[in-house]
Amino acid sequence: MKKYIVLALITVTVFFTSCEDNIKYKVDIEEASEVTFTDVKEIFTNNNTCISCHNTQSKDYYAGLDLSASVYENIVGVNSTQRTNEVLIKANSPEESYLYRKMTGENIDGTIMPPGGKLNQIQLDKIKSWIENGALNN
Repeated sequence: MKKYIVLALITVTVFFTSCEDNIKYKVDIEEASEVTFTDVKEIFTNNNTCISCHNTQSKDYYAGLDLSASVYENIVGVNSTQRTNEVLIKANSPEESYLYRKMTGENIDGTIMPPGGKLNQIQLDKIKSWIENGALNN
């Protein structure tokens, strides 16, 4: 009898733990859909992640990409200087957004950005969500 009680307790615990993970995942997805351009811009400019190289004042000004001013206008709907037939950020399409792919390392020329290492998954998810939701200037 004790075996059945222990087994029942384990089953209930696993069930509720599984439900908790699903609820947390759902909340994370809902929060990601509310990502604004302000959130994305903060990733580019916070702690010199991207802006340390991608600004007109840098001696190592890379790829003509200026993230220090007019960031939105410099990335959304703008062709890449590295692959001139591709757009840096294409609204609703992370797969067709060359700048996003440069950060994930997928189908790119040169090295992944930033060169010191990939952005963390939370940052990449925020950028992806923003693009998927129209890459709005909000």
